[in-house]
Amino acid sequence: MGLKTTADLLREARDLITPFRGWTQGELARDAHGRPCSPNSPAAVCWCGTGAAMKVDGKAVGESAFHGLCRAAAKHNIIIPRLNDGGVTLDGLPPHEAILRLYDEAIALAEANHDAP
Repeated sequence: MGLKTTADLLREARDLITPFRGWTQGELARDAHGRPCSPNSPAAVCWCGTGAAMKVDGKAVGESAFHGLCRAAAKHNIIIPRLNDGGVTLDGLPPHEAILRLYDEAIALAEANHDAP
């Protein structure tokens, strides 16, 4: 398979945190014991919104998943470091749902920009 587009990477990151058990707050990633770890660690089992983007980055055409997520967050005046602390508010949604919504918007923006190999 060729290089992944930003939209592909964003979908991959969103899939990591879509099940509630795959999402965390306060750290970029955690292992099965709840200890903080690198988002790229093989021991990581859950990620914050930012950590999920960091995990999948590295093979994007154009911009990275992290930058795509930043662009969507900026539309709502959300500062990216807040994605790892659960402090995200968007349309009154709980933090996990708000982050998933931001991913949806980031994917739509990446697709609208025709980010393709």
